[in-house]
Amino acid sequence: MGESRAEQLGRTASHWDRQSGGALLESWWHLPRCVQHLNEMLTGSRHRDFCDLLKERFATEPLSAAVSFGSGGCEYEERLVSSGVVRQMECWELSPERCRQARQRLASRLGDRIKVINDDFLSAAYPPAALDMVYVHGALHHIRELELVLDRVRQLLKPQGLFVVDDFFGPTGMQWTEEQLLACNRLLAVLPDHLKALVRTPDKTKSVVSRPSLQTMWGSDPSECVRSSEIHGLIAERFSVVLDRPLGGAVFHPLLSGVAGNFVGSEVGELALEFILTI
Repeated sequence: MGESRAEQLGRTASHWDRQSGGALLESWWHLPRCVQHLNEMLTGSRHRDFCDLLKERFATEPLSAAVSFGSGGCEYEERLVSSGVVRQMECWELSPERCRQARQRLASRLGDRIKVINDDFLSAAYPPAALDMVYVHGALHHIRELELVLDRVRQLLKPQGLFVVDDFFGPTGMQWTEEQLLACNRLLAVLPDHLKALVRTPDKTKSVVSRPSLQTMWGSDPSECVRSSEIHGLIAERFSVVLDRPLGGAVFHPLLSGVAGNFVGSEVGELALEFILTI
């Protein structure tokens, strides 16, 4: 027999508890230049982010009732509130440790405007058509019951409410396409060895970009990219899509995994990163 949903949620929460310490620069999202690149793709400027776009297009006045789920440490939700996109937020997160860290960090600044809830979003008791915004950053690709969650979001939003999604829409299980693997491995082959050293084990180098083992990945976190390739279509079936901006990542996501920190602080690394982002 397979795991129950409660068992899967518990294992996922434990996995993200373990990921809550000080982060090594292992992934692209740890690199300021990659964040600037996403800003450029989204807004046309490396200095304007998703909050600037939302305020310009959809929230000229602060929205009142906003919720997020899979909120992690609530860094993005903090930005939404502090920038004036929303007045206050309720953030749902499964990991107790990430909730604790978020509450501790926000207590002295926005603790009265951001409520962190350690629970499953589907247990929320909001009435229908109660919310101005539901915001999700990197959470939908961890959800197996996509139809159930998306239908719930649609039910909770006001008729003109916003569902804002910033997520991974790539291959389910990170089973990279042949085209991705070819591009990544051609780039990897021409990088100098010091840029290919694994950040966690510097005496070893990244020699190939390959598809991860599903057994290993889902054994650690059963939610990782569980149905990621289906998200885009399922959203389009349920919502009127008013803005859809692909942000890239087909190359730099798998290529930089495990080695991203090497590209910071050296002229060669920074030039190589610019080349990778251009590709």
